Amino acid sequence: MRLLMTLIRWLYMVPVRLLKALVRPMIIFCLRKALAKPKLRMKALLLLRNYPALHAHLHQFMVHRGLLGPLANEGKPNQVVATAIDPIVAPIIVTGEELNQVMTPHARDIYSKLLAASNAKSSGNR
Repeated sequence: MRLLMTLIRWLYMVPVRLLKALVRPMIIFCLRKALAKPKLRMKALLLLRNYPALHAHLHQFMVHRGLLGPLANEGKPNQVVATAIDPIVAPIIVTGEELNQVMTPHARDIYSKLLAASNAKSSGNR
Protein backbone atom coordinates (compact mmCIF):
# COMPACT_ATOMS: atom_id res chain seq x y z
CA MET A 1 0.00 0.00 0.00
CA ARG A 2 2.84 2.38 0.89
CA LEU A 3 4.56 1.62 -2.41
CA LEU A 4 1.34 2.37 -4.29
CA MET A 5 0.98 5.74 -2.52
CA THR A 6 4.60 6.60 -3.32
CA LEU A 7 4.05 5.73 -6.97
CA ILE A 8 0.87 7.82 -7.14
CA ARG A 9 2.65 10.81 -5.56
CA TRP A 10 5.57 10.45 -7.96
CA LEU A 11 3.25 10.28 -10.98
CA TYR A 12 1.29 13.25 -9.68
CA MET A 13 4.51 15.31 -9.55
CA VAL A 14 5.73 14.38 -13.06
CA PRO A 15 4.21 17.47 -14.74
CA VAL A 16 5.80 19.73 -12.12
CA ARG A 17 9.20 18.07 -12.60
CA LEU A 18 8.93 18.44 -16.37
CA LEU A 19 7.95 22.08 -16.07
CA LYS A 20 10.94 22.75 -13.79
CA ALA A 21 13.27 20.96 -16.19
CA LEU A 22 12.06 23.14 -19.06
CA VAL A 23 11.90 26.46 -17.22
CA ARG A 24 15.22 26.34 -15.30
CA PRO A 25 17.47 26.74 -18.37
CA MET A 26 15.44 29.76 -19.49
CA ILE A 27 15.68 31.32 -16.03
CA ILE A 28 19.44 30.73 -15.93
CA PHE A 29 19.82 32.33 -19.37
CA CYS A 30 17.81 35.39 -18.29
CA LEU A 31 19.73 35.74 -15.03
CA ARG A 32 23.08 35.59 -16.87
CA LYS A 33 21.93 38.35 -19.21
CA ALA A 34 20.62 40.47 -16.32
CA LEU A 35 23.84 40.06 -14.33
CA ALA A 36 25.89 41.09 -17.36
CA LYS A 37 24.10 44.46 -17.63
CA PRO A 38 24.75 46.74 -14.64
CA LYS A 39 21.70 49.00 -15.13
CA LEU A 40 19.30 46.07 -15.41
CA ARG A 41 20.98 44.39 -12.45
CA MET A 42 20.59 47.47 -10.25
CA LYS A 43 16.91 47.86 -11.18
CA ALA A 44 16.31 44.20 -10.36
CA LEU A 45 18.08 44.59 -7.02
CA LEU A 46 16.01 47.63 -6.13
CA LEU A 47 12.84 45.71 -6.97
CA LEU A 48 13.95 42.57 -5.09
CA ARG A 49 14.77 44.60 -1.98
CA ASN A 50 10.99 44.84 -1.44
CA TYR A 51 10.66 41.04 -1.51
CA PRO A 52 13.35 39.56 0.77
CA ALA A 53 12.10 35.97 0.48
CA LEU A 54 12.26 36.08 -3.33
CA HIS A 55 15.67 37.78 -3.14
CA ALA A 56 17.01 35.02 -0.89
CA HIS A 57 15.51 32.30 -3.10
CA LEU A 58 17.04 33.75 -6.28
CA HIS A 59 20.39 34.24 -4.55
CA GLN A 60 20.44 30.61 -3.43
CA PHE A 61 19.35 29.48 -6.91
CA MET A 62 22.19 31.44 -8.53
CA VAL A 63 24.80 30.19 -6.07
CA HIS A 64 23.73 26.57 -6.58
CA ARG A 65 23.81 27.00 -10.36
CA GLY A 66 27.27 28.59 -10.30
CA LEU A 67 26.15 32.07 -11.39
CA LEU A 68 27.44 33.64 -8.16
CA GLY A 69 30.30 32.83 -5.86
CA PRO A 70 33.97 31.91 -6.11
CA LEU A 71 33.51 29.25 -8.82
CA ALA A 72 31.28 31.38 -11.03
CA ASN A 73 33.85 32.04 -13.79
CA GLU A 74 35.58 28.67 -13.67
CA GLY A 75 35.92 27.39 -17.22
CA LYS A 76 34.21 30.47 -18.71
CA PRO A 77 36.81 33.27 -18.80
CA ASN A 78 34.91 35.50 -21.26
CA GLN A 79 31.57 35.34 -19.48
CA VAL A 80 30.56 38.23 -17.23
CA VAL A 81 29.33 36.91 -13.90
CA ALA A 82 28.55 38.81 -10.72
CA THR A 83 30.40 38.05 -7.52
CA ALA A 84 27.86 39.59 -5.15
CA ILE A 85 24.12 39.89 -5.62
CA ASP A 86 23.62 43.02 -3.57
CA PRO A 87 26.07 45.91 -3.63
CA ILE A 88 24.51 47.22 -0.42
CA VAL A 89 25.92 44.30 1.56
CA ALA A 90 29.23 44.28 -0.33
CA PRO A 91 32.21 45.13 1.88
CA ILE A 92 33.32 48.75 1.94
CA ILE A 93 37.06 49.28 2.05
CA VAL A 94 38.14 52.31 4.08
CA THR A 95 41.49 53.30 5.52
CA GLY A 96 42.97 55.64 8.12
CA GLU A 97 40.68 58.19 9.73
CA GLU A 98 37.65 56.95 7.79
CA LEU A 99 38.04 53.60 9.51
CA ASN A 100 37.81 55.19 12.96
CA GLN A 101 34.67 57.06 11.93
CA VAL A 102 32.99 53.92 10.60
CA MET A 103 33.73 51.53 13.48
CA THR A 104 32.01 51.39 16.83
CA PRO A 105 34.17 51.89 19.95
CA HIS A 106 34.11 48.17 20.70
CA ALA A 107 35.12 47.33 17.12
CA ARG A 108 37.89 49.96 17.30
CA ASP A 109 39.22 48.33 20.48
CA ILE A 110 39.21 44.87 18.90
CA TYR A 111 40.86 46.20 15.75
CA SER A 112 43.62 48.00 17.67
CA LYS A 113 44.36 44.83 19.67
CA LEU A 114 44.47 42.82 16.46
CA LEU A 115 46.87 45.31 14.85
CA ALA A 116 49.09 45.30 17.96
CA ALA A 117 49.22 41.50 17.97
CA SER A 118 49.92 41.41 14.24
CA ASN A 119 52.71 44.00 14.54
CA ALA A 120 54.23 42.17 17.51
CA LYS A 121 54.18 38.89 15.62
CA SER A 122 55.67 40.39 12.44
CA SER A 123 58.42 42.22 14.35
CA GLY A 124 59.23 39.00 16.24
CA ASN A 125 59.65 37.05 12.98
CA ARG A 126 62.28 39.41 11.57
